[in-house]
Amino acid sequence: MKYNGISEYLHNINMKLIITKNDANQRLDKFLRKKIKTISLSLIYKLIRKGKITINGKKINDQKYFLQENDQLEIIDELKSHNYYTERLVKPTTLKNVDVIYENDNIMIINKQNRMSVHGFEDSLDNQVQWMLKNQIEKSTFKPTHVHRLDRDTTGCIVYAKSHDAAVLLNREIKTLEKEYLVIVENELKQEIRQDGYLKNIGEKMVVTDHSENTQAFSQTITPVACENNFSLLRVHIHTGKKHQIRAGLASIGFPVVGDMRYGHAEGPTGIFLHAYRIYFPDTLVDKLELSKNIYVARVPAFWNNFCFNNNLRLIKEKLNEQY
Repeated sequence: MKYNGISEYLHNINMKLIITKNDANQRLDKFLRKKIKTISLSLIYKLIRKGKITINGKKINDQKYFLQENDQLEIIDELKSHNYYTERLVKPTTLKNVDVIYENDNIMIINKQNRMSVHGFEDSLDNQVQWMLKNQIEKSTFKPTHVHRLDRDTTGCIVYAKSHDAAVLLNREIKTLEKEYLVIVENELKQEIRQDGYLKNIGEKMVVTDHSENTQAFSQTITPVACENNFSLLRVHIHTGKKHQIRAGLASIGFPVVGDMRYGHAEGPTGIFLHAYRIYFPDTLVDKLELSKNIYVARVPAFWNNFCFNNNLRLIKEKLNEQY
């Protein structure tokens, strides 16, 4: 690992925070994740559950609490010394095969399967990865952690940091990673689209809407790869990383993701057809993380080929194979 100078991230944390106008109307967990780069979401949730975070002197027990201007947020001092280091490992109730695309001493890139949550459950991908690496964890005391997330039903590339230095570096530089997705949608898209808009959280959905208070800007380029029988295979390059931006964005222009019941398509028997197939690391991260190359690719799950066969999508299946 060539990146140094981590110590200042571990001790210069202001433990009493006054929420400013610019920080208001954010969820507590998301605010802390951005404010303190060396803290994992699992630790945030644990501290909230144990009453170790207070707002205006009162214990807060809801990570979805929306911060208000002038709120006084206080975090216990032990947070300074935790720094991602290991708590008790949780053995998954069902051990699953973890498809590792690439691994070195600093990171692991995994092809995530569908219907697996990244965190928050005993059988989550976090616990699967940490249990798989338990011997390394026992020696180093660091628990490998994801540096970005995928939805439960989204498959494909997800990156784990295997060292504290790598975790801090990737959390700081995460926006320099470029991500492309493959997606099968209903209806036929014939031309490339640059989609720029705003998302608003309404219930359990993100809705594309006009710019207003509490909206988030999103941007993505949608490129058709193949169309047939009222389906399209698309390649989506995301320029922002907002929650459900691909699913909500495509549904808003009449191209719902196949299997995505939440955004307007019939629920699929095997999951949704959204796959994070390609991730690009800039040269600076290739050097600092000692990677073998810039680009890593994850193959689509077998159920994609089955869907193409059952729906006579020969061209789409052929084009899928050409992406690798």
